[in-house]
Amino acid sequence: GKPFNPYINSGAIACVGLLPFGETTTRFETIREFMSSLSYSGDLTMCNDTYQSESSTADQNRLIGKVLLENNILSTSFDVEHGLEAYFMACSTLVSAVECATMAGVLANHGKHPMRADIIISSDVVDEVNAVMMTCGMYNGAGNWMIDVGIPAKSGVSGGIMAVVPNVCGLAVYSPRLNRHYNSVRGMLVCSELSVRLGLHLINKSAGTGGGKSKENVGPHEHSKSKKTVPKSDRIDGSNRSWFSNEASKKESGKCAMRSSQSFESL
Repeated sequence: GKPFNPYINSGAIACVGLLPFGETTTRFETIREFMSSLSYSGDLTMCNDTYQSESSTADQNRLIGKVLLENNILSTSFDVEHGLEAYFMACSTLVSAVECATMAGVLANHGKHPMRADIIISSDVVDEVNAVMMTCGMYNGAGNWMIDVGIPAKSGVSGGIMAVVPNVCGLAVYSPRLNRHYNSVRGMLVCSELSVRLGLHLINKSAGTGGGKSKENVGPHEHSKSKKTVPKSDRIDGSNRSWFSNEASKKESGKCAMRSSQSFESL
């Protein structure tokens, strides 16, 4: 069927493939301009090294494109080919934590840019985006995130997390070490701590005095009375595939690509 979730590969590829703007660069430029309008600087750029890595190791994503074509989600092989390359470019866009936090701020502010106050996204679309982020934004760790943090968020395999506190603020953190669900280990701990200390959890309003606990992370109520530890399954060592380098962050201080430049076919 049609992929409903745009935060997984099939949904994202379908979205880019459906753009009625022709070739790869035109499709990507449409995406880049929109992302730039949400950002702090107003002008985001792409890391070509990350894009080349994404494109050269994308057998599984090309298979997804073929399945979308066979199921009439995408109309032509042209849309598959150019949609995929535009998708790889979009995944290779460089952002800083400030840029991501500003984008999240737009979603927290009902579609208005938090500094320019111009309306970029309609409030109805913002509600839909936040709802899907809240349920699906953290890969297979979404359930644990809702227990420990409880706000809409989207993570990336570069180690970034963008989170939305409706009517309050946008948050962004970056740390490249990932857990088994490809979410930032330290990023999740930071967001959990912020949720507890500032009372950000949208469901468990008693989280500030002792919230829920999942097996994925140290529970929020433990943070205030015991030494913080990372669960053994999430610790990083030489044998754990969840430790990825990010060449883009080495070249652009304080920035990371939407995906890690070390691509991996298992995603």
